[in-house]
Amino acid sequence: MRKTIQTTASLLIISCLAPFVSPVRAAAIYKTADDNNLNLTTSWVTNSLGVVHPSNIGATDALIFDNTMGASRALSLGDDMTVGGLRLDGTSGYHLTINSGNTLTLNGASATDIAYAGAGFVLNSAAGGTLTVNCDVIVNTAQQWVSSRALTINGNTSLGTNTLTLNAAGAGIITLAGIVTGSKAAGNNALFLSSSIAGGTVRLLNPSNSFTGNIELGGGLRTILEFNSAGSLGNTAQLRFRNTGGTGSILRYTGNTAAIVPANFQCDSSLGIRLESDSVGGSVTFSGTWNASSSSRPVALGGSGTGDNTISGSIIGSTLTKYGSGKWILAAANSYAGGTTLSGGTLGLGNNGALGSGSLNITGAATLLATTNLSGTSKIANPVTMGGNLTIDGDRDLELGGTLTSSGSNSRTLTVRNGGLTILSGHLYLAEDNTTTGRTLTLDGDGVTVISGNIHNNNFGNTVAAGLTINNAAAHVILSGVNDYTGATLVNAGTLFINGTHTASDITIHTGTFGGTGTVGNVIINGGTLSPGNSVGTLTVGNLTLTNGVQLAFELGTPGASDLVIVTNALSFTGMETNWFILSAVSGFGVGTYTLFDALSYGSSTLGSGTNFDDIAGTGLSGYLWLDPDNQDVKLTVVPEPSAGVLVGMGLFTLLALRRWRGDNP
Repeated sequence: MRKTIQTTASLLIISCLAPFVSPVRAAAIYKTADDNNLNLTTSWVTNSLGVVHPSNIGATDALIFDNTMGASRALSLGDDMTVGGLRLDGTSGYHLTINSGNTLTLNGASATDIAYAGAGFVLNSAAGGTLTVNCDVIVNTAQQWVSSRALTINGNTSLGTNTLTLNAAGAGIITLAGIVTGSKAAGNNALFLSSSIAGGTVRLLNPSNSFTGNIELGGGLRTILEFNSAGSLGNTAQLRFRNTGGTGSILRYTGNTAAIVPANFQCDSSLGIRLESDSVGGSVTFSGTWNASSSSRPVALGGSGTGDNTISGSIIGSTLTKYGSGKWILAAANSYAGGTTLSGGTLGLGNNGALGSGSLNITGAATLLATTNLSGTSKIANPVTMGGNLTIDGDRDLELGGTLTSSGSNSRTLTVRNGGLTILSGHLYLAEDNTTTGRTLTLDGDGVTVISGNIHNNNFGNTVAAGLTINNAAAHVILSGVNDYTGATLVNAGTLFINGTHTASDITIHTGTFGGTGTVGNVIINGGTLSPGNSVGTLTVGNLTLTNGVQLAFELGTPGASDLVIVTNALSFTGMETNWFILSAVSGFGVGTYTLFDALSYGSSTLGSGTNFDDIAGTGLSGYLWLDPDNQDVKLTVVPEPSAGVLVGMGLFTLLALRRWRGDNP
């Protein structure tokens, strides 16, 4: 009987208390137009039009900030709080700041209450709306944070063992500026970046981040992940690219120091891997490995950062594209086989296998450089197609051993600013096979370029007047191949030496220098400098015209041995005098006769009145120019230092002796 009475009393007490106990439930509650702390029920109403306050704030409730809040506000939690999530919405574009001082724990709210399933933060307000959270945040369950505006977490974020999905859509930006901690098991995602509208950005900005687990850029359309230090990626073991739409997600470095990222890459997306650096004053190096699953995926490197941004691991992929105005260095031998596209900026090569096994295609104005000497057995063997102007820079030797083809509808410029030696040892084609109009390849810059490969119009030989032009006074170009291009060669400034063969078209030197030890066709030195030989050597020319203030640079060795120009056809000049010559004495120079030009015919060419040399090259010896009509030669006879009258007399004596000898030897 007593037990029955006690039970009845207990039931009566419970029934009396029932009106004051709220059932466990998840609900959306709305911030009122006041600045009360968020932990107070009087700060909230149960709907956006109502005045009824909730009886409590539940651990799965959605805190809604919309037009009901009346203005932009900076609010405090008032105490540690646990809720489902928080949403800033409405048409007013309010700014909401959650002050520091307490901890906010998020369990993820329902899609019914917060518009996204399992969401912790949602920012979908009108244009200009921002949500700034300065308190610490605990991610208590796996959840997503969604933003189409600017969501900034300045407090620390604790992930625990949960995965946080960051959905920055369209112009949305999610910034984690505080320290992000967490202990996700190896092989699992700590952060998952996804976007339903392409273009959103996630920023990790704290160098003391310590979370473990992977970062995955995937799910939906393109997302951009920005980081400003190696530490801001935490202890990430792997960077995964898995998005299926848009143009591919981007991992972008924005720091101003040198960062080394050891994380490995895996790509399961056909859109491939895109890495960018927009660093000012810094650079990023990715030293991790590339998973074999990436073998059929494209790789793209971009951004505006001009530091030594580097891929030091071996790249596995299908193709590689370098775009943007920045600089990237490929330090290792790579195994991608689909070719390399260089559309802008600078591409550095640190290994002769850096370009994989495909061709290098230049599609825009760009720069190529070597970070170590790459020549001889370590040359770059890949074929190169110049569909845009190319600059070769740096301070190391770079030899391009594959075929180089100038392509497209316009003439191209190859600028060499390299402090080392630049060698083009493969065949050089001045136009593509299907080109039927003239093309000119301009060789520019202040470096030394050796073209040891043969230069052609193109494979089919159907290009009209494909030629070469040199414009830079500091440029030094050496051609040592067997060349058969048919367009004109113009040296408007700079130096051109031909040590090979080019007889198929004319060479005109205006204010530059021409020389070498090769065999060429018609040459006009129009105000420029002729410098035959290499040390003491011989240049062979078809027809040679010297005019308009030409300078003639000759080295003189032992008597009878000097620089020599053999003219197999006609040599033409008027009024040649000593002031045309720049003479240098080398070992063995002395008294005797030197042949400077040996022509089939010098026709009506004449000497001027000033044909006597005094103190040749500072040796104390003098000499005189004279024409040998029997051999059609231009000669220099060197004598001990006599008076001018004696020189004239010796010249006349030489001519008389020659005439007498001819008379005695008909």
